[in-house]
Amino acid sequence: MRSDSNTGILKGRIFVRLTIFIVTAVMFGANIATAQITEAPVLSDPDSAGQFKMILQVFNWGIVTGASTYRIQVSTDNTFSTTFADTVVDTPSNSATIRGFTNFTTYYWRVSASDGSGPGPWSSVWPFTTLRPAITGNKFWQRWHVMTFTWDGPQCSETSVDTNPFTDYRLVVTFRQMESGGEVYTVPGYFAADGNAGQTGATSGNKWRAHFFAQWPGKYYAHVSFRYGRNIAASDDTAAGIALDSINGDTMDIRQRLFGDDATDVSFPDFRCQGKAGWQPSLSIHQVLQANQTRLPFILLGAASPSNFLAYADFDNTPDNGDGLLKTWSTYTSYWNAGDSTDVNSTWNSGQNGRGMIGALNYLSSRQVNALSFTTMDINGTDHSVYPFINATDHLHFDCSKLDQWQMVFNHAQQKGIFLSFKTQIPQNFSLLDTAVARKIYYRELIARYGCFPGIAWHLGDENSQSYAERKDQLQYLRVKDGYGFGDAGIRSVVLSCPQGTEDAALTPFLGDTVLNMVSLETGMSNVHGETAKWVKRSRDSKQTWIMTSGLQLPGVPANTDPAFQDSVRKYVLWGNLMAGGGGV
Repeated sequence: MRSDSNTGILKGRIFVRLTIFIVTAVMFGANIATAQITEAPVLSDPDSAGQFKMILQVFNWGIVTGASTYRIQVSTDNTFSTTFADTVVDTPSNSATIRGFTNFTTYYWRVSASDGSGPGPWSSVWPFTTLRPAITGNKFWQRWHVMTFTWDGPQCSETSVDTNPFTDYRLVVTFRQMESGGEVYTVPGYFAADGNAGQTGATSGNKWRAHFFAQWPGKYYAHVSFRYGRNIAASDDTAAGIALDSINGDTMDIRQRLFGDDATDVSFPDFRCQGKAGWQPSLSIHQVLQANQTRLPFILLGAASPSNFLAYADFDNTPDNGDGLLKTWSTYTSYWNAGDSTDVNSTWNSGQNGRGMIGALNYLSSRQVNALSFTTMDINGTDHSVYPFINATDHLHFDCSKLDQWQMVFNHAQQKGIFLSFKTQIPQNFSLLDTAVARKIYYRELIARYGCFPGIAWHLGDENSQSYAERKDQLQYLRVKDGYGFGDAGIRSVVLSCPQGTEDAALTPFLGDTVLNMVSLETGMSNVHGETAKWVKRSRDSKQTWIMTSGLQLPGVPANTDPAFQDSVRKYVLWGNLMAGGGGV
C-alpha cells in the first residue's frame, strides 16, 4: 500500500473499502455496474421548443422515487463532451437555477437521479435557445425610430399597495454607442401590465418595458438594471434595493442601421425622417439633425389651445365631470385614415376609439401646424379630467391602459411632424405632488414612456409661480432623467413660463445655467417682440442662449375669423417673435 504524509492514509482506506466491496460482490453475485435507481427523470421545463432569457433559467423535472440527489448537465454539445454546467441537486428539490447563458445560443440539458449507490439512467436530451427580450418597432431599426424592449418580470397590478410596481421596482437600461467617443443613454423603464393594455384594458401582468431610439448610427451595447426596494424608483442610488435576477444584468448588442432618403420607409414631415428637434447653446431656435448630418432650423408654429387636449372621451378612465369640457373630436373623424400609424395601432377598442383625435392631428398637420402643447395633469383645474393616475386622488399608481393610449396618439403626432410640449402641471396643482416620491415618479413615468420621441419638450406649466428652488429642482430632474436630453444631436428643451410682470425675478437667476434652455413668454400681443428680443440678448450674453417662444398671449386670443384681427395676431405675435430671434409660437 502506498503511503505519504498528505494522502497515504486516505488512499489506503479507499483501497480497503473497494477490496471489501469487490469481494462481497463476487461472493453474492452482485452486478457492480447496476445502480439501485433504474428510472430516468422526466424533463419538464424549459421544454424542447422553448426560447428563454439569457441571464437566468430555472430547470424543472419530475420526481424520481428513491432519489437522494439529481445531476443536471447543460452543454452546447448534444453529446455533452463538454459542459456549460454540471450540478448536483439534493432532494427534495427537483429544480435548478443556472445563469450566465449567452444570447442566441442553443443549449442541451439532461438529468439523472441517484440514491447514493450510483447514478441512474440519463433522461432524454432537450434543447433550448436563449432569446433576447421581445423587441418591437421598425423592422429596419433605423435611426430615430423607436424600438421597444419587453421583459417578463414580476407579476403585478397597477393598484398593488404592498408592492407598488411604480415605486418599489426600478428598471433602468443603459445604451452605449460602441464607436470611439460614443454617447451613453440611460433611460428608465416601466411596468406595462400585460404588454398590450391600451388594447386590452389590462390592469395587471408581468411585462416590463423600455424604449430606445438611436441618435447616431452604429453598434450599441445595452445593460439592464432591475432592482426592488421600498420607493426605489425615486432613489438615485444605483445600488439601492435588491437586484432581481430575472432581468437585472441582461445585456444586448444592438446594431442600428442608417438608410439614405431613398431607402427609408417614412417621409417628411415625420420626425423619424427629420431627426431629433434639439437645441445648441448658441442658438435661440430648435434644429433638426437630418440623416445626412445637415442641421436645419425648426420653428414652432402651433397651438396651445385647448390645453386639455387629452380630455378625450375615448381614453380609458377619463371622466366626464359634467362641465362640457370632455371632448370627442368627432368633427375630425372624417380626417382619420385606416392605417394612419405605421408602427403601432392608432386606434383601440377594436378600432372604434381614437379616430376623432387622430383625425384632429391629421387636420392640424394638413394646415402646416407643427407644434402642440397640452397639460398632462389638470387635477383641481377647470376640467379636472386629465391625469395619468388610476384616479385623481391616488398619485402613486398609474393607469397603464390610458398611458398606452396616450402613447398611440403621441406616436401619431410625431409621425405627422407635430412637436409635443408636455405641460406637466397647472397653477392649481403646483403643490399637489410631494417632491420626495410622488413628483419624481410622475416625471419618471412620463419620461420612461414618452422620452423616446425625437420631437418633444418638458414644460413646468403655464403661469408657473413656484419658488426658484422648486423650479430648479424640477428642471434638473427632468434634465437628468431624460436619457435623450443631451448629445451632439441636440439637447432636449425643458421649458419655464412665468406670470406676466415676473420675468425679471423668475428668469434672471437662470441666466447662464444649463438647467434651462427654453422660455415660453406670457405677455400681451404688442409686447411679444420687445420681450423676446430682451431675453434672447440677455441669455446670449450669458453664453447660454435660450429658445424664446410666445406661449400665452394676454388677455388671450379668442377664436375670431375677422381677417383684420388675424393679421394683428400674425404681425405682433408670430412675426414679432421671429423677427426678434425667437423660436416660434
